[in-house]
Amino acid sequence: MMECYSEVWFLKDSIYCSDKHFKYTSDFFDNFFIPNIVLDSGGKISKDITPNDAFNKMYPERNCVNIFTDGSKIISGSRVGFAAWSSNPEYCLAHRISDSASIFTAECSALLLVIKKIITKGQGIYSIFYDSESVLKALSFFTSNSILINKIRQKLALAYQLNIVIKFVWIPSHVGIQSNEKADSLAKSAAMSENLLDRPIPVTDFTIVFKRKCNEENKTICINLSDTKGTFYFENFYSGKIKPWFAGIGLPRKIIVSINRLRSNHSSLKTSLFRKDIVNETLCACGQSDDSLDHIFWECELFAEPRKILCDNLRSAGKVSPYNVISLLKCDNRNIIYFIGKFLYDIECKI
Repeated sequence: MMECYSEVWFLKDSIYCSDKHFKYTSDFFDNFFIPNIVLDSGGKISKDITPNDAFNKMYPERNCVNIFTDGSKIISGSRVGFAAWSSNPEYCLAHRISDSASIFTAECSALLLVIKKIITKGQGIYSIFYDSESVLKALSFFTSNSILINKIRQKLALAYQLNIVIKFVWIPSHVGIQSNEKADSLAKSAAMSENLLDRPIPVTDFTIVFKRKCNEENKTICINLSDTKGTFYFENFYSGKIKPWFAGIGLPRKIIVSINRLRSNHSSLKTSLFRKDIVNETLCACGQSDDSLDHIFWECELFAEPRKILCDNLRSAGKVSPYNVISLLKCDNRNIIYFIGKFLYDIECKI
């Protein structure tokens, strides 16, 4: 426990902290303020032959201030930044934030600072253009558990009380809207700058870091154990992937267990049980041969009909006999795995 604590204690100043849940730090009106959000015009703009011209016709900068915001996460350097651009330089900004911040946090941070700038300017009409649907949709509902969304909602409620009109508009990214491209370029430059904006980020952003570290440590432990445990599995099936092979495949749990037994080379077949001195003989119930994996799949007369269906399915998938169960289980074709699962189901999961 102390080792874990020593790894994370220094993050305490980098995380939003409070002695109460953030939703209880603002009044009722703030929590349920409904911002003006337009999501449908972006689709019309992207379908136009000249998206930039279509945008300018749809949202001319008359009697209002147009502001474009964006967040950027440079994967190669693990840098994060955000920016806002406007033809009015008073509303332009660009900052780099914690490298652990998510793109969602970067985009919310851009909105939050822009709205703060707007409030300091006083009454006016503002259109904030954004290419992140996730943030705008989070603002559209009251179910978001993001502290940044809550802070944005608080500032919007204050702006409303000060007779400041703010409208959010979703626009498509990278379709040639020049002002949005400027915001995007500014955000990328901010991410690569050396000037770091020292502000806390949500603890949820660090969960990705923690998960990655746990996965890496688990992978190291498994590989170190592979010389003495699970040798068959590591030689034939280990991939290091985070998701298990059966994720989303739709097979019954009983079949998944049986396939896992085959992958580990420890099944309920007599040849496997005999190796562990659990049974005294290996003869199959058909009386013709050992109760082995190849015998059950390709020879045993007790399963002739399910085998015919399996072989027909394998041929339809482009597999040519002779077949090998382990080789088939190694392939990435989910249909093949499903066919094997169906065979196990049809023989009532003898393995």
